Amino acid sequence: VAAGACKSKKSDKAGPGGGTATGTATGTGGNGEPGGNAGNGTQSATTTATGPLKAVNECPPALKDADKGLARTIPAGCATVVEGEYYVDGELTIEAGAKLSFKPGAAMYIGYTDASKLTVKGTADKPVTFTSGGDAVAGAWKGIHLYPKAARSQIEGLVLEYAETGLELDAPDVAIKGTLLRANKAAAVRVSDDVPLAAFDANTIEQP
Repeated sequence: VAAGACKSKKSDKAGPGGGTATGTATGTGGNGEPGGNAGNGTQSATTTATGPLKAVNECPPALKDADKGLARTIPAGCATVVEGEYYVDGELTIEAGAKLSFKPGAAMYIGYTDASKLTVKGTADKPVTFTSGGDAVAGAWKGIHLYPKAARSQIEGLVLEYAETGLELDAPDVAIKGTLLRANKAAAVRVSDDVPLAAFDANTIEQP
């Protein structure tokens, strides 16, 4: 496990497990392969049991319930909210400078049913932000859970704050780079047993 990440026993539950990660993570790993282009007019490389994904490129007023069979791109600079339990069974790409505010108790689950991928494309100057849509306190929202079918997801330039558990990983070969995880109540990163990371580089963890 990369420095600062926490190993836990694998669970089928959507909720977080146990353990707390602290400190600054600067471990290295291999490089994961990015997913297909999810922009308008481009067919995604990922398919579900029902066929190719449908490309959607917009700044939605809210993300909620389930995105199934979509290759959704949240464009640069978009600010939107996440309500309740938001399931992604397809592809979700988030461009630099976008901000997702999670309402109290909200969560994002990637790859629960079908082959899926989360791609976060933040930069040092324009990070992607996942934050509380309510009080700015640790544990205000649940966090992000990548299930085994979300293998090879790519997270770079993300600021993730005020969750119960920031990132919970059951998916193999996820790459996390240049990411700040702060003020997350139970753990910043939790990785299930025997789940390899593709990369964990230049990340900072600040626990409350």
